[in-house]
Amino acid sequence: MKKLLPHICLELALVDLVLAVLDQINPTMHFLSRNLFKIPLIVFLILVVILALQTILRQRADFVREERKAEEAEPNINKGEAKL
Repeated sequence: MKKLLPHICLELALVDLVLAVLDQINPTMHFLSRNLFKIPLIVFLILVVILALQTILRQRADFVREERKAEEAEPNINKGEAKL
């Protein structure tokens, strides 16, 4: 769930940002009807996108780091470094 949640937050935030832009382009659609909610919503959505991207990048960096450690820990049989 830790890996899935940032992706879900990112996708939902981007959908909400698109609705906010569409509401500005065509206000007759009334996606967001009150100005009181527009500014805090947009600030929140931008922060969620930043947080989600930061979390995803950190998880990928951790994954790459773990893979490198696993490769270094394995004995290299082809070069004869493994002891019997």
